[in-house]
Amino acid sequence: MARRRKKSRPHWRQNQSEDPYFQQAKSAGYRARSAFKLLQIQEKFKLLRSGQRVLDLGAAPGSWSQVASQIVGPSGQVVAVDLQAIEALPGVVALQGDMTSAEVQAQILEATGGQVHVVISDAAPNSTGIKLRDHVLSVELVRAALDLAQQ
Repeated sequence: MARRRKKSRPHWRQNQSEDPYFQQAKSAGYRARSAFKLLQIQEKFKLLRSGQRVLDLGAAPGSWSQVASQIVGPSGQVVAVDLQAIEALPGVVALQGDMTSAEVQAQILEATGGQVHVVISDAAPNSTGIKLRDHVLSVELVRAALDLAQQ
C-alpha cells in the first residue's frame, strides 16, 4: 500500500512575512508581534505606569520589554531575563540565564534593588509535541515566575 505524501505547508518564515501583525510590528519598530499582546493587556488593565520597576521573564526577543520601557519611561526600569540572549534595548537591563537558577535570581535582585512593581512573563518552554509533557512544562514555568514574583 502506497503512503500518501502530506501536502507541504509554507515555511513559517513565509507565513510570518505575510502576517499583518508581523508587518505592523516591524513598521512600529517592535521586535515581534507579541508587543501587541502586552499593549492590549495594558489598555485593558493599566498594569504599567511611569516610574515603575518591571521584571520581564521569558523576554527574548524583547518586544514586551520595548513596550514596558516606553510606558515606564526614563524614571522607570525594565529588567529582562531569558535563556536566549536579548539584543540591547534602551532603558532595559538584559540578563541571560535560567530564571530558576540561584545565580540569575541574585542578578535580578541586584539589578532591581530587590523590589519590582510588576512582573510580566511571556515565557514558554521548548515544546516536545507531547501535549501532557508540554502542559507540565508550562505549569512549571508559571510556578517559577510566581515564586520569583513573590520574592
